[in-house]
Amino acid sequence: MADVQPQPRRRRPAPATAAVHDQPLGSVTITAREIYDAVMTLTSRVDDALDRSTRTADKVEDHEARIRSLEQLRWPLPTIGAVLALGAVLIALFHH
Repeated sequence: MADVQPQPRRRRPAPATAAVHDQPLGSVTITAREIYDAVMTLTSRVDDALDRSTRTADKVEDHEARIRSLEQLRWPLPTIGAVLALGAVLIALFHH
């Protein structure tokens, strides 16, 4: 039998996030005004998106109402056609 030597144990490296958080920001400074401006811009964009969403929902409801009215008007047409055809057959039978 050959002598099998054990492998040396390896240590896991430290997570990279710990090193990133320990680094200073340097000359980067974020003022309260910059934060406020960013929040106001984001708020404005969210309000615009909600407004567009509401208008889209209103348009969808309008389209649904139009489709329903068209579907309600559609069903009598075959019935009227069948009644007219039946009337024509009856007239043809009794007229002859």
